[in-house]
Amino acid sequence: MDVAKILVIDDDKAFRDLARRMLESAGHSVIEAVDGIEGVKEFKKETPDVVVADIIMPNADGLDVIRRILDIRPKAKISAISGCGRLSGQTYLSHARKFGACAVLEKPFAPEKFLSLIDSVYPAPEAVS
Repeated sequence: MDVAKILVIDDDKAFRDLARRMLESAGHSVIEAVDGIEGVKEFKKETPDVVVADIIMPNADGLDVIRRILDIRPKAKISAISGCGRLSGQTYLSHARKFGACAVLEKPFAPEKFLSLIDSVYPAPEAVS
């Protein structure tokens, strides 16, 4: 199995803890950031294979994070996640796709959906043709 280094950017500690457990149990290594500003700093420092960014966050929202990361590395693999806010989660996620997210997922979701999201942007070597 090819291990991905995954940066999870989310202001919700409970979600970050859950994501860490799911991803590490699947064999990946995880870096966490509590908001968009810290997320971009960690991206520059750690050069992760995949970024999972929440859309609704303080300091720098997920759309800003997507833009900043793609300015740094245009081919970065970014997955956007979102629950509800003033707009529906799907509205935020459609904007995330327009900003350059490779994949999107609306919260809440089942663990297998989350792991499938990661696989869709960072497939295992045997799945690559």
